[in-house]
Amino acid sequence: MTRSRTSQSTVSTAHLDQLSRRIFRAAAVWRSTIDDNMVTEGLSEAVPSGSGLVLFALFERDGWTIGELARRAKVSHVAVLHVIQRMEDAGLVKRKQCPEDGRATRVWLTATGRELEPRMNILHERNLATLVGILGNPDAVKLGELLGKLVDGLSEPCAATRTPPTKR
Repeated sequence: MTRSRTSQSTVSTAHLDQLSRRIFRAAAVWRSTIDDNMVTEGLSEAVPSGSGLVLFALFERDGWTIGELARRAKVSHVAVLHVIQRMEDAGLVKRKQCPEDGRATRVWLTATGRELEPRMNILHERNLATLVGILGNPDAVKLGELLGKLVDGLSEPCAATRTPPTKR
């Protein structure tokens, strides 16, 4: 019995040692898969890389503020600003000063941006089919839950991971 526990512990440790590399590699391969699917759907020239989360939010509801988009995508305000700028350069969105709060800027789809919705939905379905084809539906759902938990945990400072201050 002890040997089994030691063996399981060693296997678990080995898997955990590889976890960070596996997450990094999975993210890189997934990004490449999405890029390939964008080419297949004829979207690679029309849609700036990394703008999918913002586009889907705007398909759902136009007029988000940049701060709202950042919170929704769980990325920094600066990251959203860079994506919005690339989308604006591509003619997909326009920015307007928020009438309720002159400090905020709202983002609106242009007609060109709105026309991408059906093709982006097809891309989304293709991406999901890729995941489910590899993992099967139950594991794809579980992966989604685990990744959501990871993103949530990394998005907010977690008391368990804070380094306690040293005594002087």
